[in-house]
Amino acid sequence: MTNGNFATVSNWSGSNSILTISNNEMIITGNGTSVSPTANHSDSMTIKGGERYYFHAKMMVTNSDCQQIRVRTCGDYGSFIINNPIANKWYDVYGLCKIPDAVTETVAYKLFARHTYIDATTSNNKSCKVKEVMMISLNNDFGLGVNPPEHLIKRLFERNGYWEGTQNIIVKNSEDQLPYLEKANKGYVIDNPVAHQSRSRKPIISFQCDDGYYEDYLKLHKFSDKYGVPFTSAIYKNSTMPISTMLYLQDVLGWEFNSHTYDHVVLANLATEAEIEHQMKTSKEYMESLGLSCNTIIYPEGSNDERVRRIGKKYFSCGATTNTGINTGVVPSFYLKRVGLGSFQSTPTYDFYKSKVDEAIATNGWLIFMLHPSAPAHDEAQQLIIDQLIQYIIAQGIEVKTLIDGYEDFGNAIEIGDYIGGTEGIAISKNGERKNI
Repeated sequence: MTNGNFATVSNWSGSNSILTISNNEMIITGNGTSVSPTANHSDSMTIKGGERYYFHAKMMVTNSDCQQIRVRTCGDYGSFIINNPIANKWYDVYGLCKIPDAVTETVAYKLFARHTYIDATTSNNKSCKVKEVMMISLNNDFGLGVNPPEHLIKRLFERNGYWEGTQNIIVKNSEDQLPYLEKANKGYVIDNPVAHQSRSRKPIISFQCDDGYYEDYLKLHKFSDKYGVPFTSAIYKNSTMPISTMLYLQDVLGWEFNSHTYDHVVLANLATEAEIEHQMKTSKEYMESLGLSCNTIIYPEGSNDERVRRIGKKYFSCGATTNTGINTGVVPSFYLKRVGLGSFQSTPTYDFYKSKVDEAIATNGWLIFMLHPSAPAHDEAQQLIIDQLIQYIIAQGIEVKTLIDGYEDFGNAIEIGDYIGGTEGIAISKNGERKNI
């Protein structure tokens, strides 16, 4: 099932619902006979042990009574859920399912999409919209025994023009590398370098805050209101910014929130990989449970090592350190540099910050400013400098982007092994520049 936007409801049937089509979206409307109005994709298929499938759908409820939206895959071998969805907000519901090795059976349905309410009466006339539905076997493209993470598969489909019908396979020029990576237990980031060879880079600026304190909002949202620029804020479980404020900043002002681990721990000091993974996995799950997207990580105190970077690739697209500098050339995705702004900076002057912007322009680089708005050094004088600096950035025609959007421009087409800018690992940038190959 591919490119699943809707011209008709062919091969779909309603269960406790009425199915209609509008603007290439399927609308599942409850008829009051069940708590879960459902759409079933009725297409018999044989599934075999060891097969792996990726599925994806965008879903949006148009009411505030819905308790859950859910997609369930063939044979009930995968079920993916968004609890307490916000009305009129599109959600990506996606994941990987693996058929148990001993299974071979024929199933009548590929996918079930449903929305759930407290009782059948409440579900009556409630609607959920669905688009971009697909379910694809990964075995042909990745081979048996190779298990890339969900967020990577999702990104590959999004970047390679899948929804425009211009790309029919997931990865080019890397099939021979994937089995090696899995056997070597290495992390990887893969994209299609052919699709990006003509892309010319432009300098960009990101403003990244650490710790997720309420001061991020109090001191910085005025700049988003005034100039339309986004900020990024790294949070952990004890961050003091109210959840409602985070959602406003994300959904209205375009901010990004990223992981600062779950407990704000110094990752490289942890004794076991299980502890490192717990901090990353739990942080991502916690943030997503709040309704926040979480695709990047900021290492507390900049602490990282090979274990941290490798495990981080399972859950995030990139990670940033406290190493000082501008990201240029073939950028190491999990070893990004930043420049202190407002605090943790020995030269906290407008002229210094401006010189860094000028350097990013001269090198077509990605400058990530590191902010701690709750720190005493981030005072009113620094606020005035930030205002002046943003005006200068805008006057130069430079875009200000969140960390994940900056990574979309500067992330590599292929990155293999523990590449941190030196002689280890292999990387190819999206404009074709190569490192260690």
